[in-house]
Amino acid sequence: MTSNTLINTANMRAFALSANFALLCWVGLWHGFLSPHPHINPIALTVAWMIPLLLPLPGILAGKPTLMLGLTLF
Repeated sequence: MTSNTLINTANMRAFALSANFALLCWVGLWHGFLSPHPHINPIALTVAWMIPLLLPLPGILAGKPTLMLGLTLF
């Protein structure tokens, strides 16, 4: 394993972490405040959309690529 591979892996892990947090924030803002559904409870809808986005978070934080891949494909 070369140092170039380690740098790329670290960069991709940081990108995955920041993208996941940005998507969590965006979904929370969108479904909670910016465009709430008129007929469904906005809090319940926001929670329902955020649960699948929280599943790969432990794998991203721990740096386990197989867990991140498996939960992303799930």
